[in-house]
Amino acid sequence: MKKGQIIVIIALLGFLVSGWGVWRHLYGCSLKKEDYGKHHGRMIEKMDADADGIITKAEFFAVKERRFNALDSDKDGNLTQDEIKAYRHTKKAK
Repeated sequence: MKKGQIIVIIALLGFLVSGWGVWRHLYGCSLKKEDYGKHHGRMIEKMDADADGIITKAEFFAVKERRFNALDSDKDGNLTQDEIKAYRHTKKAK
């Protein structure tokens, strides 16, 4: 594995760990108890591809892969700060 790929993987893991904060920032979710349950219900619906009420590892990572692909605007398999900033900008504009 190349050094650049390792850096991207580490960055993605950090992104996943901080995902709740990013999700709240991008989509305006609150930490209110009533909103928290609604948010997770919608998240489960999006992740649960076969609608069986269980999120498998494959379903979980499919969502992350879609997010990565949405961020990777030049489709080179790597994320840059400019791509992440551009993605945030388009989400804020909606």
